[in-house]
Amino acid sequence: MSHGSSSSGYCSSGFGVKQAGKWYDVLKFLVLGSFYKNDNSCLVLTSEIGGIEGTAGKSWFPAAGQTTAGKKWLAWETTADGLLNYQRAEKPNLIGTGTGGNDRVTAYSMFYIYAETERTATVGIASDDGIMVWLNGKEVHRHYTFAHGGNGCRPGGRAQDSLTMKLNKGENVILFKVRDRAGGWNARFSFDNIDGLVATNERLDETERLKVDPWYQECCEFTPTCEPVPKTFTGEFEVYCDFDTPEGPWTVFQKR
Repeated sequence: MSHGSSSSGYCSSGFGVKQAGKWYDVLKFLVLGSFYKNDNSCLVLTSEIGGIEGTAGKSWFPAAGQTTAGKKWLAWETTADGLLNYQRAEKPNLIGTGTGGNDRVTAYSMFYIYAETERTATVGIASDDGIMVWLNGKEVHRHYTFAHGGNGCRPGGRAQDSLTMKLNKGENVILFKVRDRAGGWNARFSFDNIDGLVATNERLDETERLKVDPWYQECCEFTPTCEPVPKTFTGEFEVYCDFDTPEGPWTVFQKR
């Protein structure tokens, strides 16, 4: 039993179906905002959250309901097309969270991504207007200047920018901020290969991470009360014993 694509490790989850021939969109985010600044820039380069962007994934792990810079993080799930629309009417939303309505405002967003192994991932990023991105506290991308297309303002889309990110084995934090000068205000994050990846707006501890492993999914088809077994362990534990298959009984061991 699995959900999404799978490899020899985690069952991939938290992504939409393949779009535009190669991209799988992230669907679950945390959102913080809005932050108003009355100028004509397409991206505010200074921090609106006290300069803590560099601690994301190191000593700071955002969660729904947590307060940062006087605002509360909201858990959002996009529609199936992966569009993170900061102007949406359905709740939760950013309506009434700051001065300026939907113009000259910035929102921060983030998601956790868990990788079965250390890997380099190809990521597609789109934004309306400018965007700045941090991976595990390190800035890895920004779109804002003439060199980045026009005056930095642009309509949204899918994979307008494509880059590679080196993901750690296990937990990674992707944080980004999107500025709207006027008009539309949105973003989209996509991956070209999601085998062994889990994207979520909740931080998972080791026990919860094991629950996205195919072994656990298969185990619980037979034993609904089963609990994940740590990857290294000592002592005794219960296993499923198959008495129905001929020449049994059987217990299957898998080395991953």
